[in-house]
Amino acid sequence: KTKEIENALIEEMERYAENLQFEEAAKIRDKLKLLNDFSERQKIISNDFIDRDVIGFAISHKVACTLIFKIRDGKLLGKRHYIIPDIKNLSEAEIIQYTVEKWYRETTYIPQELFLPTEVEHTDFLIDWLLQVYNIHPKILVPKSGERRKLVNLANANAEYLLKEYLLAYAKREQVIPKSVYSLQRDLRL
Repeated sequence: KTKEIENALIEEMERYAENLQFEEAAKIRDKLKLLNDFSERQKIISNDFIDRDVIGFAISHKVACTLIFKIRDGKLLGKRHYIIPDIKNLSEAEIIQYTVEKWYRETTYIPQELFLPTEVEHTDFLIDWLLQVYNIHPKILVPKSGERRKLVNLANANAEYLLKEYLLAYAKREQVIPKSVYSLQRDLRL
């Protein structure tokens, strides 16, 4: 909500200037500059300035990665991902539902909209649960095309990248040392 903070700071700076307290007004001006610098670094990815969470996911080798983009006022403020190591016979919809429930148990802010990559069987349950716990009724959408679908595709691509990183790190940890290295160790008496 940087616009609200910016407006409040401007009013405060003007009050100080009217009262000829220029040093205090200068301090507020410096705070405004910092706020503007911070705002410019945030990536604007939506022009409608609606708060929303965008869910993405990827599956490989019975491991899933789900990712949540936190978009506030059209700006990407952050992301959170979950690695689900053993998905067994879970469907995509069940994985997404698990992620949504886990995420909204951890966070305290529920946005106006929630974009999902695929249909979830129990959206009524999710809406009722969010309404009961937070007294908020977000729109749950599965975008099919346009800018909204591009956001979901971006979240899916990020989830896929994180999953590949996880699988690569796991493979490095579990890598078996070849027999020839043991033979070399024995021959060199190391």
